[in-house]
Amino acid sequence: MDFRQLESFVTIAKYNSFSKAARELYLTQPTLSNHIQNLESELGILLFDRKGKTIQLTDAGRTFKNHAIEIIKKRDSAIFVINDIIGNFDGLLELPSSSVPEEFVVPDIISGFSKKFPGIKFKIYHLDSQDVLESIADNKYSMGFTGSKPGSEFEAIKVFEDHMVLIGPKKDESCRASITFEEILTLPLIMREEGSGSGKIFSKELKKYNKSISDLNTVVITESFNVAKSLVSNGVGYAFIPASSANCISNDTSTCIYDISDFDTHRAFYFVVQKKAILTPIETRFMDFIQENFK
Repeated sequence: MDFRQLESFVTIAKYNSFSKAARELYLTQPTLSNHIQNLESELGILLFDRKGKTIQLTDAGRTFKNHAIEIIKKRDSAIFVINDIIGNFDGLLELPSSSVPEEFVVPDIISGFSKKFPGIKFKIYHLDSQDVLESIADNKYSMGFTGSKPGSEFEAIKVFEDHMVLIGPKKDESCRASITFEEILTLPLIMREEGSGSGKIFSKELKKYNKSISDLNTVVITESFNVAKSLVSNGVGYAFIPASSANCISNDTSTCIYDISDFDTHRAFYFVVQKKAILTPIETRFMDFIQENFK
């Protein structure tokens, strides 16, 4: 058993895909398959169920994954400590993030952290809020940023607050300041998936009116606020976007911005860490940096 096999196994388990793991590790799929076959042969167990083009961890694979992650992190910690002694502070930090913190919080945090630790590289993964929490709970990542308040199994630090506004194509000389929920029901809407943080907020608010997402006149579903803004400016429909994001279109003569007068869309965004996670020294220092700046 060697670290190449463990890293191949953990990366395949992260994506449930040999092809995606191959791209991330810059290896060929035959090389990855060879690593897994040798690892399974040495352990005497199957780590993956292979069903056509899909793969899943076996029960043994799920158990072994946590040990493999721990072994890799201990190796990384040892390398980090030695490099720190000789003044070579570097490494990679992987962070999943939902859309709003990815755009408005993460860049400033990375900038501040990089000034203190310039040798650290970052890899940001774009996920919706629910997927961020699930991926951390599943040990795919140790920490991340989300627009959903996590459960008690996570440690959470609030890093940002915002509210949603409605933007729509400008149809007359002036834009109104606000719009009501009843009016929104009649509009063609550009929405995000229900698994997103904003999707959850809308579902919660809609219940107060005995409505659901399916009652809205949704014409487009997109995960990108920038795509939503482009669709609005082209007259496709109306979209809910963060007020922070709306600031950059305030001078757009083709778009109106409305506050939603009777719909509470205020939300908080969190940096989250699984309480039982084993953190590398880099992850520990990043978490310390978040605590110093936001707690």
